[in-house]
Amino acid sequence: MTNSATIPAGVGWTALMTAYARAQETRRADRLFEDPYAVNYIAALTSGTVPGRDTLPRVGPARDDGSSALWSLLTAYFAGRTPFFDNQVRAGVAAGAVQVCILAAGLDSRAQRDR
Repeated sequence: MTNSATIPAGVGWTALMTAYARAQETRRADRLFEDPYAVNYIAALTSGTVPGRDTLPRVGPARDDGSSALWSLLTAYFAGRTPFFDNQVRAGVAAGAVQVCILAAGLDSRAQRDR
């Protein structure tokens, strides 16, 4: 599936591209956050063992080789918003919130990775 526009049934492009960007961020030495589940999603999608590779496989418009300025910009957006929302949730919980609802979470694994 590395160059195909076909994605698994029930998986939306937005969820997939966000997971791909989170997987890229997770693999960076200077990462803002770590989401190992996102790396596993991409590995499962491409039937590969992504964690040991130098770059992630290309999935539709997402690429990890620096060849797309637009994808690089989108990746920075996805990576930047994750810590922002993580901090907002932490602040809400610290202020007394007892329940958090993540709407339209897609493949977001925030609930599993931030315990």
